[in-house]
This record gives sequence, C-alpha cells and structure tokens, in this order.
Amino acid sequence: MQILSNRGPTTVPPVGNRCASRFATSACAGRTLFAAAQSAVRRLSAWFARARTRRQAVEGSPVAGRASGVILAVALAVGFALRLQMYLLDRSLWLDTAALALNIVDRGYAALFGPLGVGQMAPVGFLVASKFVGSLFGYSEMSLTLLPFLFSVTALALFLRLSIDALGLVRAPLAFVPFAACSTAIYYAGEFKQYASDLFFSVLILWIAYRALRERRTMRWALAFGMAGVVSVWFSHTAICMLAGAGLALFLNALEEHDARRMAVLAVAGGVTAGHFLALYLLQIRPSVVQGMTETWSMGYAPVWPLTEGTLGWWIRRLTGYPEYPLGFHGFAARLALPALAVGLGFACGDRPRRAVVYLLFFPMAVLVVLSVLHAYPLMTGHYDINARFVLFTVPVGFILLAKGIDGVASLFPRPVLIGTGLVVLMVGTAVHHVRGLPGSMRQEMRPLVAYLYENEAPGDAVYVYKHAIPAFRFYTRNRAIPFDVGTTVVPGELPSDLSRVIGGKRIWAVISHDYANNHEIIKRELEVRHGRVFSKAFPGAWLLLSLPDRTLR
Repeated sequence: MQILSNRGPTTVPPVGNRCASRFATSACAGRTLFAAAQSAVRRLSAWFARARTRRQAVEGSPVAGRASGVILAVALAVGFALRLQMYLLDRSLWLDTAALALNIVDRGYAALFGPLGVGQMAPVGFLVASKFVGSLFGYSEMSLTLLPFLFSVTALALFLRLSIDALGLVRAPLAFVPFAACSTAIYYAGEFKQYASDLFFSVLILWIAYRALRERRTMRWALAFGMAGVVSVWFSHTAICMLAGAGLALFLNALEEHDARRMAVLAVAGGVTAGHFLALYLLQIRPSVVQGMTETWSMGYAPVWPLTEGTLGWWIRRLTGYPEYPLGFHGFAARLALPALAVGLGFACGDRPRRAVVYLLFFPMAVLVVLSVLHAYPLMTGHYDINARFVLFTVPVGFILLAKGIDGVASLFPRPVLIGTGLVVLMVGTAVHHVRGLPGSMRQEMRPLVAYLYENEAPGDAVYVYKHAIPAFRFYTRNRAIPFDVGTTVVPGELPSDLSRVIGGKRIWAVISHDYANNHEIIKRELEVRHGRVFSKAFPGAWLLLSLPDRTLR
C-alpha cells in the first residue's frame, strides 16, 4: 500500500509485517538484557569466588588469628568496664523502674505470678529472682540492678563465644567489637528492667542453635535447646521470638537431613516451651496489659494495608532507624551500617551449603515482624534508647549480619583484614562517642530530693507530687511515709487547676521528676502567682519547689 507525502509515494508495510518487526525488536532487546544479566551474574560469581579465596587465606594466617585474639580480649575488657561503670553509678530509680520495684517490695512471691500493678509488666522468673536478691541484700538500687548487670556481662561473654563460632576467630571482632560498645546494651546493664535478661537469653538461644547446627549428629545440643527454651520464657518475654525462629530453623534442617530423632526432640521441646509460655501469658502477661501500654505500643505496630505513603514511610523509618537504635551507630556510621546489613544478608543467602544458618538469622526477625503486624508486639527502632528496649534482643542477629556484610565487602579488595578493621573502627567510633554521654542520661535523682525534704519539712506543710514522680516518691518514702497530694495530669494547660486542689498550711512543697515538657517551670510560676516567692532546688532530672518561704533553707 502507498500513501502520498511531501517526499512522494511511501510504501506502508502490512500490519502483520509491522507486528513481526516489533516482536523481533523486542526479542532482540530481551536477548541483550538477558546477556547483560548473565554477564553481571558471572562477574558477581567471580567476585564471590575471589572473596572466598581471600577469606580462606586470611583464616589460615596465624598473624591474623593472634591479632584478632588481642582485639577480642581488649574489646571484652572495655565492654565489661563500660557495663560496670553503668552499674556503679547507683542511679535513683525513676518512673518505670520505681513502679516495678514497688510491685516487688509490696508483694509476696505468690502474688508475683499474677498481673502487676502501676502499669508494669515483667517476666515471672525475673521478678522472683529480683525479690530473692532484695530479701538478701535489701531493696537498694544496687541490689535491684544486680541481676540486670549480671545478665548484661554474661551476654557479653557469651556473644564472644557466639561470634567465634559463627564467624571464625579472624572475623569475630567485626561483630563483637560493635556489640561491646553498643550503647543500648550498656545502658540496661544499670537499669532495673528485664531487657538485659532479654538480651542474654537471645544470645544463649542463638549460640545453642549454632552449635546444634554444627554438631548435627549429636542430640545433646537439641536437648540443650529445649531446656533453654523452657527456662528462658520465665525470664524473658521476647525469648519466644528467638525460640520460634531458631526452633523452626533447626526443625527444617533436621527435615532436610531426614533426621526423625532430632525432629521428634525439637517438636517435644517446642510443645513444652509453648505450653509454659501459654500458661504465663494467661496468668500474668495478658492481665497485665493496660490501656496505657497499648497506646504506647501502637506506634510500633506494623501497618500493612492499605499501601499508602504513610505505610511506606513507617517501614522506611524502622529500617533506616535500626542501625542507630538499638545497634548504637550514629551519623555516617548509621548510614554505612544499613547497606552493610543488606550485603550481609545477601552473602548469607548466597552461602547455599549453610542454608540453615540463613534460616537461623532470618526466622527470628520474621517472627518479630509477624507479631508486630498482628499487633502483638511493638517494633520500635530509630527512637531514643527507651523505645529501643523493645528490640534490644535482636542485636545479636544484627551484629552477625553486619559482620558478614563488612567482611563480604572487604573481601572484594586486596587487603580485606585492613579494610574490614578500618570500617569497624570508623563505625564504633561514633558509638563510643555516644556511650560517653550515657552516665548522665535518664538520671532522675529522687533519693537525694527525698532526703532533703525529710530534713526541711515542717509540721503543717503540704506536699504536691507531680504525676510522673509518684512511683519514685512512693518508693523512697516507703519506710517513712509523707502524706502528699497526688498529681493527676502532665498536660501543661491542666496543671493550674490540678494545683488548686492542694490545701496546705503555711507552706507548699512541689516534687517534680520525669519532666520533659518543662512543666516544673509552669508549676513554679503558678505557685509564685498564688503565694509569692518560691524557692527552687534542682537535682539531676528532678526539682523540689517550696512556696511561702517563712524561713531560710539550709
């Protein structure tokens, strides 16, 4: 067929010919893309082969082994010293820790198996053990934080063993050095909460699972895994995530090897552990959940549908925030850690002979995500340390993946040990800088405040206690009670009416702590308006105000 144009008649090919031509063009483009993909895969495989060769060469180097041993020993000593420093600070208890301590002090052993009060939740084993220690040494701050400190330093030593087993002696510093300097783990070595226990049992379960995979033909590690599962659920609520993930990895490995005996042992251990956890859930965990907890946790519940900009933003914030909290990297190191984690997961997945190890690293994190999607457990990262406590138990998996990523990238270059060590030093440098500020963080010194109040209180004085200061005030006045008016709000606009309920004699004291909105300034101004001059005495993270000053304070 011909058509007329400015250039004369033009022949138009039939429709069938045009379709055939387009198909041929598309097929040619497809072949080109497929060839390019094949070339990229071959190059990547060659890189991986060179990386494996370099890693094997490094593993056989006695110099590298001795150097790694020295680095591990120094990191262990420094990590222990940092945790000991947090423990010896002997900080006053604050809102949450004081509320948990009141549950232990005010209850007998049997009552600890039921739901807790004051909006608290903790594993039964942790509560019973803490009460036993308190009954022996008294309910001081150092007695109450003794268990968290012991769990923290034991987790440090056990993770050293896990790093060597999972990565080898030469590469173990890539995971252990950041773990030793992890600010979130260090902080909870001196905090009366169960999160150091979560971390210890997470490391223990992961280590036993690694040994069970490595020594497949022996039953003792499968039995040890079952025993650890039964014990861990009494001391850690989050142990169920690690147990479910690691147990599934071990079971699939036994299934692939047609080991019916190991499958039977793991199935029985899983059933017993699940029974224990279900009993604890019905007796204590579920009744302890209050509205305030669910409101706080709702920020960590993973959205799935509808797939909106807000949903995608939530996942991006959680992924990009994970290197900062709970892993403890900051600034450029946090931005460097995220691709290193992705590369580590890629190298782990590419190691087909050790596919069970991939299961072991992936399944616990998958269980956490599923629980978050089901609104059963919050997935919080990228916030300050207090919110990172919910995912502290995942840091052993995170640091092992990070080490695999750093090692995989470094192995592509001629001097992998030097490059890998340099990357770790750069990243840990930002973590250590943040650790330096930990001793001053979250200090709310109610203990010296109460001592000062005991010394200066006079008959007829009224005492107003800010709402968030009530648990700590009650704990430190439990042996010598001071009548006080209960604060009912932390909303700045409602504080004046809340203070109007205080009917005092000649003077009014105001006790404030856990104040992140400068409410102590609002309370001070309100007292000045009503009573004239107000004296203020500040403590780290706490304030004591006195109105109607008819005598000079000492």
